[in-house]
Amino acid sequence: MISQHHRDLTEELLAWSLRACTCQRGAAWHAKRAFVASTFEINGAPPDAAPWENLLCAKYLIFFLGLDGGSAHEIRDLADRLRTGRRASGELGEMHRALLTDIGVHAASTARLETELVQLCAATSTETQPDAATMTWAEFHAGRLNLIGTHPYLTCWRSIRGLLDPQPDPETERLVECAVEATYLANDLASLEKETRAAEPVTSNSVRFRAQASGDLNAAADAAVDRYNHIVELFRQTSPAPLIAILSGVIDGNVSSHLHLSALEYPGAAAALRRLLTITPTRT
Repeated sequence: MISQHHRDLTEELLAWSLRACTCQRGAAWHAKRAFVASTFEINGAPPDAAPWENLLCAKYLIFFLGLDGGSAHEIRDLADRLRTGRRASGELGEMHRALLTDIGVHAASTARLETELVQLCAATSTETQPDAATMTWAEFHAGRLNLIGTHPYLTCWRSIRGLLDPQPDPETERLVECAVEATYLANDLASLEKETRAAEPVTSNSVRFRAQASGDLNAAADAAVDRYNHIVELFRQTSPAPLIAILSGVIDGNVSSHLHLSALEYPGAAAALRRLLTITPTRT
């Protein structure tokens, strides 16, 4: 555990997960998921985050981990129900309702979050369908931005802190997209060895997707590191603002979390992750 707050948050997330549980996987499985979610939350939240904010946003992370590891049938059913406005069933459906209810207490509106959750569930339900041989980089990039699940997480923070503009500023949204891209690049570098060994679809990893065309996995990894560090330099040169602080925290905290969890979730990830720059020097 990173701190007592990390431990407390893990316990709160575990209790919240078990209240929605219908999966019969047991408390130990949920405890591991709560630990992973609280690790990303503690590392990535703004420095001035209140415990109630951490809990709200970490509940989204628990939902995302459940979606990421759910059965294909369950995810398709959830995506279809959300798309058609029907009541979602099962553990993920219960978490979805509880999350929106809890966020709604503190946010002026949950409309954007609801839309992004529908998009995330739809993308996850069809993740294995695209043909990597015919997919363009633009198509891959757009899909990966959705599948990484960072957009809804950022929207949780922006919603409860009143940082969602009814008329989005193009430059602001460009920075948000860069932050989301950075999270998927770090994730793909962290999971590269694990996914390569397991022969998972290349459409789930940008490094492996690029290497499919070039035939050089090392060169593809170098390109991912270079792009990530370019994004970091962009944020280093951006004037401080409340939203920039949130985006920067998520970028740096994402790498810190992958490093913290490398022995548990991301074997062989440390060397690649240590090549990534940080926006804030103290976040290492």
